[in-house]
Amino acid sequence: GLSIVKKFVDAMDGKIWCESEVGKGASFFVQFKTTTRDGI
Repeated sequence: GLSIVKKFVDAMDGKIWCESEVGKGASFFVQFKTTTRDGI
């Protein structure tokens, strides 16, 4: 699962990272660059 997400994120010039806390679990984050266009 995560290896597929990593390939997709890399292809889209994005970022993926994980934050974890002992006894509480982990959260995974994915960030992509976007552009805006007038009139949409």
